[in-house]
Amino acid sequence: MNTIIHYLKWHEATGAMVCRATGITRANFCWYKRALEKVGKLHLVDRRRCLVTGRMAWYLTTSLDGYEFGLFELTDYEGYPRVAGRDYSDLDNDDYEL
Repeated sequence: MNTIIHYLKWHEATGAMVCRATGITRANFCWYKRALEKVGKLHLVDRRRCLVTGRMAWYLTTSLDGYEFGLFELTDYEGYPRVAGRDYSDLDNDDYEL
């Protein structure tokens, strides 16, 4: 778990990106991610295309240094928070292939 905490302290990454960079299996990462969420150490940064899978995914971090308070503004778009001031027009179009 310390590997994930340290990696996400210095990088914004999706789960797939963390697994590739650290060598942790996806199943173990999911378990660690849930544990970090429960104690409030994992933060959602932004939802954009993953560099590994090419799909829309949440980018995660364990450090909010450099982020302003009020980073997220709540919207009714599927209940997900959005980063204030970012354009989400590409998320509203689900025409990409699965």
